Amino acid sequence: MPDASSQEKALRHAKLYEALATARLNYEVSELESRVAGQNQSVPRSTQSIKCVIDAAVLTEALDIVKGWNVESIVPLEALSHLDRLKKGGEHVNIKAREAIRFLERCQTRKTKRESGIRIQSEKEKLSSWTVCEKFFQKSTSIISRSPLKSSSVCSNHKQTITEGSQESENDVPIFEFQNTPRYIRGSLGLFLFLQEHTNRSETTKLITNDRVLSEWALKFSITTLTPSDMDAILAQQASKKRNQRKGTSKSPVVVPVNVVSRNGNTGFCRGPSRGRGAGTLWTET
Repeated sequence: MPDASSQEKALRHAKLYEALATARLNYEVSELESRVAGQNQSVPRSTQSIKCVIDAAVLTEALDIVKGWNVESIVPLEALSHLDRLKKGGEHVNIKAREAIRFLERCQTRKTKRESGIRIQSEKEKLSSWTVCEKFFQKSTSIISRSPLKSSSVCSNHKQTITEGSQESENDVPIFEFQNTPRYIRGSLGLFLFLQEHTNRSETTKLITNDRVLSEWALKFSITTLTPSDMDAILAQQASKKRNQRKGTSKSPVVVPVNVVSRNGNTGFCRGPSRGRGAGTLWTET
């Protein structure tokens, strides 16, 4: 039977190991919190959302690309009128216009609109008049296009109707003056400028088009356009970056130390499978 001194020694050892176990637990928890905080700071979180203005050329030439975007895409009211003019006929562009119209009609239901992200410009999303846009125009008397501007197939096939009687021929070199802005692109430019003025810093607006005429004139309003393929590549790159960031946070999983109770009632740490005397539990010398 152990004497009093042995029991006292065992009690001191038990208290010592319990104190060491508590200290180690506090240390491990502190290390865990530091590592988690560091991982959270290492992953930049972008809260910026994107709005895309898409014209009739995009809807008839790249509708399948737009359907795959996870952003808000807004169709100018003028683009609807353009599609309505294009829908009659048996040419490829007419067929595509009818397809785009049917798609937009389906998108106007609440559920589909939320899922597709495509909506029509509202009546409130417009400037009071086209002349308001003149303040954004970079005035110049000497800048002339070096080559004839050719619009997309959608616009060029109906140029005379869309420009409402414009006398410019396909080979004319247009002078970039505000009053000469083609009428059929004013709706897209006006909507973009409105959104640019009425969105907060967490949002960015992009003008998407395949129409070279719109792209050239947009530069005079300090607007850089993107093709659907350009925008698709940007969104794919952003998605890939987010996936890599999520993978980075899971590369080094943090293991929380497991608190266990030893056979003699003291607290310790389980360090792995048993490999001998006292592994995974606290023990006292006798």
